[in-house]
Amino acid sequence: MPYCLKNFTLICFGSKITHANTRKSTAKGEVETIEKFECIKSSLEPVEREIHDRYLQIRLKYAKVEAQLKELVTNLKTAKN
Repeated sequence: MPYCLKNFTLICFGSKITHANTRKSTAKGEVETIEKFECIKSSLEPVEREIHDRYLQIRLKYAKVEAQLKELVTNLKTAKN
């Protein structure tokens, strides 16, 4: 099991999921699997949000650098003429 999943598993086993009793299931193992999945999913949501925010910052920085590059190319072309 990858290291990150071990950590999420430990976090999930330490927490209690209160809505598990409301789920209808034919097998106890199925409910436990759903609980683990939901716990891991909720643990990953802040990580996903952080990655998304970082991605947006990088896109913005890239757009600024690209605009600077276009400006430099334009200045170079006018300087050559």
